[in-house]
Amino acid sequence: MGIGRFAIVTFWTASIAASAPEGDLRITVRVYDYAGLPAGTLAKAGLEARKIFAKSGIETEWVECPLERGVEERYPACRKPISPADVSIRIMPHSTEGYPVPPWAFGFALSSGDGRPATHAYIFNRRVEEVLREAKCARFQLLGFAMAHEVGHLLLGPAAHASRGIMRSRWLKEELRQVESGALIFTSEQAVRLRASIRARLRDAAYSTATGSTLLPVP
Repeated sequence: MGIGRFAIVTFWTASIAASAPEGDLRITVRVYDYAGLPAGTLAKAGLEARKIFAKSGIETEWVECPLERGVEERYPACRKPISPADVSIRIMPHSTEGYPVPPWAFGFALSSGDGRPATHAYIFNRRVEEVLREAKCARFQLLGFAMAHEVGHLLLGPAAHASRGIMRSRWLKEELRQVESGALIFTSEQAVRLRASIRARLRDAAYSTATGSTLLPVP
């Protein structure tokens, strides 16, 4: 679907918060590139997403994890089991075909299904490329904002869509212009909820470490 007069961009399952990041509010996002993105794209996209969360008072670390076997020892952050303070995103090369999402979706976040914190999200690179044909933002910008949206769902839940801001389910031409300028962010209310969610996850992670409880498996 093109970005015409009435065209929209929709995410699935998926006002500036003027507070500086709190030092103890930090999560790690592991990114797996199955789409073979151009060199440097993920690093730039991660920086964009990091700035979005920083405006909500949250520090994020974006780690590119390898797909090939035999090199895991060079990526210690990617080897350990995922704790409640970690999430992961997979950049898939294809569209939404075969997934329980509409064809115009950029990505989706998986619910845990067992009451534990959600940790896994997906982005469809082909959908990103379709939008880039007419949008004026750079690839890394659109990808970074898409990843931030899906991490937002992992932290806030599947019913986190809002009428404005980065968690809006349907992005109109105005939202895409805000992507280009870096102005599409979480609302103040969402920022409060994000920080509360991360505090709870950090408590769970600390408890798991202290008690030796089984952490979440590596995706």
